[in-house]
Amino acid sequence: EAPKEAPKEEDISQEEERKEASQEEDISQEEEHKEASQEENISKEEEHKEASQEEDISQEEERKEALKKEDSFLKTQTEIFRAPKKERKKPKGPLRKELYKRAQELKIRGRKKMRKAELSKAIAEYEAKILDENE
Repeated sequence: EAPKEAPKEEDISQEEERKEASQEEDISQEEEHKEASQEENISKEEEHKEASQEEDISQEEERKEALKKEDSFLKTQTEIFRAPKKERKKPKGPLRKELYKRAQELKIRGRKKMRKAELSKAIAEYEAKILDENE
């Protein structure tokens, strides 16, 4: 058998250089991979933020539109159920306050509890009674 030759220093040095170069290349590839991964994560975060902002804006616009519709509905309802002062019906005949004063002058009993129509009827009856008595 031929004895194995001891590796030469030159061979050892080359082998070490190859290992170092390989390690440096591995480290360089790892760093490149990390950088690419970080850039991808940043890009995804930015896309997510943009989508979230767009969604927020969309929701805000929907809320504003709903409020406009509600406001429009309320205005319509107000217009239907409450006409402007100029268009409101004026009370027919004298006011209750005026009828009450007249009933007070005529000393009609129970006038305080009477409604406008009742006061008007009581006054009319009283005045008719007085006219009948005078004839």
